[in-house]
Amino acid sequence: MTATDTVASSITGVQAGIVVTPAVASILVVSGIPNSYVAGVARSVTVTAKGLIRQHRNRIPGTVQFSSSDPQAKLLSLHLHRR
Repeated sequence: MTATDTVASSITGVQAGIVVTPAVASILVVSGIPNSYVAGVARSVTVTAKGLIRQHRNRIPGTVQFSSSDPQAKLLSLHLHRR
């Protein structure tokens, strides 16, 4: 890894053997939910996994499940898209 001072670019440092392991997701952000729905019309939502400082994460510990209090709701299988 090489680090360079952002003010004095002549100041640099190099260190070998640094391993960076990304953290797992800690926040799930749900988007695409309108203020109202029309009954019987299918809708899609997006769930984005993010880390503590809001960066995208591909590692999710466990399973994400959707549920509804509406007895007529039909929740289809999950589609996972990784960035």
